[in-house]
Amino acid sequence: MRRTRQRHFSGARMVVLSNPYIAGNPVRGDAFFVGRTAILRDVQELLRNPDTNAIVLYGQRRIGKTSILFELEQRLVETGKYLPVYFDLHDKSDLSLSEILFRLAEQISRHMDGVVVERAYFDQEGSFFRDDFLPGAVCPTSKRLVFLFDEFDVLDRPYKGQVGATFLPYLRRWVARTCDVNFVLAMGRRPDELSTPMLNTFKDAQTRRVSLMDIPESLAIVRQSEDNHTLYWSESGINRICYWTQGHPYLTQLLSGEVWEMIYDDAPQQPPTATVDDVDLAVAAALEQGANAFQWMWNGLTPAEKVAISAMAATGKSSFNRQALRFRGAGMFRRELEMAPESLVTRDLLRRSGSGYRFAIPLFQRWVMENQPPGRVRADLESQQPKAENLFKDAKNSFALGDLNDAEIRVRHALAVNPNHVRARLLLGRIHLSHGHYAEAVAAIESAYRSDPQTARPDMLTALLALADSQRNIDEQWQTLNRAARIDPDLPMIRERQSAVLRAWAENAVEAGNYQVALNAYEKLGDRSNAAAVRRKMRQQAFAARMPGFLKISSK
Repeated sequence: MRRTRQRHFSGARMVVLSNPYIAGNPVRGDAFFVGRTAILRDVQELLRNPDTNAIVLYGQRRIGKTSILFELEQRLVETGKYLPVYFDLHDKSDLSLSEILFRLAEQISRHMDGVVVERAYFDQEGSFFRDDFLPGAVCPTSKRLVFLFDEFDVLDRPYKGQVGATFLPYLRRWVARTCDVNFVLAMGRRPDELSTPMLNTFKDAQTRRVSLMDIPESLAIVRQSEDNHTLYWSESGINRICYWTQGHPYLTQLLSGEVWEMIYDDAPQQPPTATVDDVDLAVAAALEQGANAFQWMWNGLTPAEKVAISAMAATGKSSFNRQALRFRGAGMFRRELEMAPESLVTRDLLRRSGSGYRFAIPLFQRWVMENQPPGRVRADLESQQPKAENLFKDAKNSFALGDLNDAEIRVRHALAVNPNHVRARLLLGRIHLSHGHYAEAVAAIESAYRSDPQTARPDMLTALLALADSQRNIDEQWQTLNRAARIDPDLPMIRERQSAVLRAWAENAVEAGNYQVALNAYEKLGDRSNAAAVRRKMRQQAFAARMPGFLKISSK
C-alpha cells in the first residue's frame, strides 16, 4: 500500500510526498515493476516455441511470482499477438468444474468486447467451455490464448469435492489434444514436490525458478525514492539494505519503505539521505510490519525444516555446520533433519558456505531468532506429535475394521496436524488402493517414499504395480513399470510384467507396420525367432519400395 505525507520543502509551498515502496501487494504496471528481465525474456521466447505449450514458474512465497504474471500479461497484450488471461486459483479449491470454467470464461470476457457469459450454459463435463465458448469467443480474434494460472499447485489435491479432482484431469485431456493454447503456471512448490497426476498433466513443460533478484535489480528497487526525489541513499545505506534482504523483492520493498517512513517521522525540511544507521534502526519496524509475510514463509516449511532453521538461527552466527542441527526430542525427524539443509537451499532460505551453510536472507534469520526459538518450535512439535499419532492410530483401527471412509477422514486429520507422518501417508495410500484409486495411491505413498524410502518401498511397489495393471495405454503402463524397476530392478514380478508389455508393444507394432519399433522390442526381449521374422518383413518392405510393380507381376 502506498503511503503519502504532506511536507513544506524550501519555503511555504506544500507538496505531497509519496512513499514509493510497495510491500504487501503484487506490483502492477510499468512504473512500479522492476527487474526480472531474464525470466520475462525466457517466458516470451518459450511462448514462441511451437513445441512448448506450458511453462512453470516456481519459487518461495513472497518472491514475486504474481508480479511477474501481471507484468507478463501487460507485455503480451502490447505485442497484439496474444490474449493473456490471469487467473488466481488460490481461493478456488472447493469449486466444481462447471463453476471454475464459468469464472475462467468471465475473466476471458473482460478482455473482449461484446462477449456475454451466462452461468447456465456451463456443464460439469466442460463441453460448452471447450467446444462452444472458446471457439466462439477466442478463435475469431486470431490471437493466441495464454492462461496465466497463479497458485497452480492448489490443484494438486485430487480429492473428492476439490477442484483438483476435476479440473486437473480436464486440463490433462485438453493439453493432450490442443496446440493453440499456452499455459504459464506459477506455484510455490518445487516440481519434485508435486504428485504424479500433476506432473503428468504438464510433463513436457519447461520450468523456471523464480529466485532472489541480482544486485542491479535490487538497487533499482531501493533507488525508487531517488526517482521521485523524496529520499537519497548513501553508499553504505544502500549496501546495508542489500545485506539484510539479499535481493528478496518483497523484503527489499518492506525495509526500504520503513526507512522512508522512519526518516519522515522527523519532518525533514529537505529530501534527506539514508545511512547505514537509518537502515539498522528500521529493521525492528520492518519485522513488525512484515510479520504476516514472515509467518507465511514459515508456514510453508515442513516440520523438519522448521526444526533445522530454528536451530541454525539460534546460533546467532552468520554461518554454521550440521552440528547446529542437534535438537533434543526430534528423533522422529532425524532423517528429515539430515535432508533439511539442502531442501532449504532449494527454497532460497539457506546458501552453501564452505563445508556448512549460511542464511540466504539475514532479515529472515533475525525474524526466526526472535519469533521461532528452538524451545517454542520444540513445544509446538511435541503438542502436535501426540495428536497426529492418536489420529493415525484411530485411522488404522478403522481401516482394520473395513471402515474406509472413517479411516480416510481420520488419517487426513492426522496429516493436517503433521504432514510428515510417514505411516499416515502409507495408510492413506492403502486406503486409496482399497478404493481402486491407484493414481492417488501412488501420489500418497510417493510422498512417504521421498522421506523414508526403506519403509515405504514395499507399499510403493505395490501401488505402482496396481496402477500398471489398471492402465490400458501401453506407453503409460511401460512408464509406470519403469518407475517400479528403478525402485527394485531385480524383482522378478516387475521383469515379467515389463516383458509382457514389450511383447504386446511388439505385436501391436507389427500389425501397424512399425517394424523397427517391433524389432527393437523383440531384441530387448531376446526373442530371436520373432526378431528374425520382423527383419524378413522389413526386407520385403524395403524391396517392395524399390520395385513397387514387381510383387504384383510375380504374383500373377
